[in-house]
Amino acid sequence: MTTHTDTSEKGFQKLITKPLVEKCGYIETFSNEIDRDFCITKSSIFAFLKESQPVVYAFIIDEAHNSQSGTASASMNALFSGVDIPDIERNEYGEIDTEELV
Repeated sequence: MTTHTDTSEKGFQKLITKPLVEKCGYIETFSNEIDRDFCITKSSIFAFLKESQPVVYAFIIDEAHNSQSGTASASMNALFSGVDIPDIERNEYGEIDTEELV
């Protein structure tokens, strides 16, 4: 029984990528997802901000929603409803006042 080994560049990339993603927790991205000016994916930037700087992330999301639909507070509160963000006041319904973030 013979096994076929893919010796192409794509085969080599798969050989390297697979164990990094499956065993080491790397996140695979593709060239069409990368912002060429900043050399990173936008989803990576937002994931980092959400994890490391939730107040900044909430402010960005709020500003984006205000400029589009006016439903920023509802969306932000849904997003952070289960997240404990110390030092941010909430109203009697547990909602974050977006003006407190400025």
